Amino acid sequence: NKVREYGASLEAPVILGGESSVWLATRMYREFSRRDQFSVLALESICTELLISASRQAIGGKVKKSPRWLERVKEYLNEKFADSIGLNELAKIAEVHPTHLARVFRQFENCTAGEYVRRIRIEKARSKMIHSKDSLVEIALDVGFSDQSHFTRSFKNTVGITPSQYRRIFKSR
Repeated sequence: NKVREYGASLEAPVILGGESSVWLATRMYREFSRRDQFSVLALESICTELLISASRQAIGGKVKKSPRWLERVKEYLNEKFADSIGLNELAKIAEVHPTHLARVFRQFENCTAGEYVRRIRIEKARSKMIHSKDSLVEIALDVGFSDQSHFTRSFKNTVGITPSQYRRIFKSR
C-alpha cells in the first residue's frame, strides 16, 4: 500500500539483482541475527528499500536513460577498479567536463564515482573471501585498498560486518 501511494504497481513479479540487492539482503541477515529492540524497525526499513527498488525496476521504461558515455566510464571503472583513478581521467574518457560527469554519475548511479569504485572493490573482495584461501591482507591489496585497516573500515561501513566475520559466515556454506 505504501508503494501504491506513490504511483507504483507491483502486480507482476520483479527479479531483483545487482549490488544493492545483495547489500540489502546482507543487512537483512544481520538484523535477523541481531534480534534487539530495533530489529523490527530496521527490517521494516530494509523491506521498504526492497519495495522501492522493485518499484523502480517495474517502471524502468519510464526512467530517463543514461548517456552512452556513462556506460563507457562504468566499464572503465569495472576494469580498472584496483587502480587509483581520478575524476579528470574519467572526464577525458567520457569527453565531458569533470563537474558534469560527477553530477550525471550521481544522478544515474545514486553515488559518486569513488563510492562506485569502493563498492566494486568490496564486491570483488567478498567473492575472493568465499572462493579463495588468500589472506585478508592479500585480498585487500589485490582489490585496490592501500592496507588492511582501510579495507576493514570500508568493508564494515558497506556490508555492516567485518571481513573476517563475513568470511566466517559465508565460507562455511
